[in-house]
Amino acid sequence: MGLFLIWEGLLRFFAWVRPRAWGWALWLLLMFLAAGLLGAFLAWGPGDQDSPWVIAGCGLLLGGLHLSLWVRQRRFVLTGQNDLAQRWRQALLGANGALLLGAALTVLLSLHQYGFFPPLNPSRTAAFERLTRAVGRAYPYFEQKKLDWEEITARYQPRVSAAGDDAAYFDLIARMLAELGDGHTGLQTPYLAPSCCFASVQEVEGLPVVIQPGRAAQKTGMVPGSVILEVEGRPAAEILKDNLPYSGTSSPQQKRMEQFATLLPIPQNGRLEVVFRNPDGQVVRSVIIYEDPQQGTRAPSVTWQRLDSGLGYIRISRFWPRDGEDVLAAFDRAVDELFDTPGMILDLRGNGGGDSRLSDAAAGRFFQQRFIYGTERYRQRMALRGFRGHMTYRVLPRGEIYTRPVALLMDTGCASTTEMFIAALADSGRARTFGRVSAGSSGNPVSFRLPGGGEARFSTGAFYRNNGALIEGVGIQPDVPVEWTLADILNGRDPDLEAAQSWLLSQP
Repeated sequence: MGLFLIWEGLLRFFAWVRPRAWGWALWLLLMFLAAGLLGAFLAWGPGDQDSPWVIAGCGLLLGGLHLSLWVRQRRFVLTGQNDLAQRWRQALLGANGALLLGAALTVLLSLHQYGFFPPLNPSRTAAFERLTRAVGRAYPYFEQKKLDWEEITARYQPRVSAAGDDAAYFDLIARMLAELGDGHTGLQTPYLAPSCCFASVQEVEGLPVVIQPGRAAQKTGMVPGSVILEVEGRPAAEILKDNLPYSGTSSPQQKRMEQFATLLPIPQNGRLEVVFRNPDGQVVRSVIIYEDPQQGTRAPSVTWQRLDSGLGYIRISRFWPRDGEDVLAAFDRAVDELFDTPGMILDLRGNGGGDSRLSDAAAGRFFQQRFIYGTERYRQRMALRGFRGHMTYRVLPRGEIYTRPVALLMDTGCASTTEMFIAALADSGRARTFGRVSAGSSGNPVSFRLPGGGEARFSTGAFYRNNGALIEGVGIQPDVPVEWTLADILNGRDPDLEAAQSWLLSQP
């Protein structure tokens, strides 16, 4: 009814302006464009057409047909055949309404298929089936990963149907999605086993080494360089061999990193018995008591300084705002304050990603002309992606451009949007990269709402670099690989930073 009222309003408006020649011309143009755009939408979206000729042809056809019907109706008006004019007018209004309703239903159906709305059916089994259909249609990496989704879902179907409560149901959803081996795919909420790691643990010389202990860990005497020997009575080496049932990981290096990073999980309000060896050789057996890791001031997303060497250094820990901060404004301030330096280091280590619009804007401070750095391809056209079959990613120059040499510090903690940022600067030749291979996790996920307050997500886009290489499951290799040693940690050295500075200072 609302659409008809709008249409009636437009008719009344142009009835008022029709004595004017421009009014008639404008009305005819709008009639043609409105119907033509709808025809183009139907060809491009639900019609799954990429050819501009097909899309334009459908738009011209529907626009021309609509205009010819309207002209015929107006002819009956002008010749005094009011009954025929009224019938044609009603038919035209009905056709317009049917087309608009069809387009709206197409969008709503797509949103429903991919879990944008809360489930109408509270049945866990029905939601499971709808989720598996959505993943089967849109997940982009089945062929690359040699996965048989029908076989996977067939194994879980009877177990899901027999799940006694929401906890068991979500447990099965999490395990099923983890089989895709995808860092952007998994159960989001509710969290199955809330916990927190109270020390940054990384693999150094094949050992689980503490890089930075948190407050609770520090109280036990743990320091940088401590080696974890046991957790809850189990040898650390044995724990590291176990799979991660709820953590989808896109590549072997990401899985390995997460196994070390999650070695010290403490359930909320819980405790964890740990045995570790300090750098002085002392073996300590202690208990870490849970403390809220969110207490205190969080580190800002962007920090910067002028190094003793005279080079600029900018640390970017994430490409998404938190606590109301303006990440891009902070980054611009950092670049502006270090603009006169002979070279700049961008430290992305541990940056798990965020919003590519933000990272592209940040990269724009280093490009003098537009640079296309990759394409994301979709298996299924979705309303959430504007019914596109693919999307091209580019960096556009922005603000005052920094033209001197740039070095990037990267590691396996760099994922998703951060990998796209690295690809843009590395593949363009604008920066040289130092460190370790990135996570290899790229997917542009969508969230899928489940009954019982649950929410899953899964990847929908396969990102390809300009050379045709995937990031998912592979990652980006640094130009200069750098490996850390225990001696580096104990002596407070940063070999990534040292290598980057050495290269920058050698540049003319």
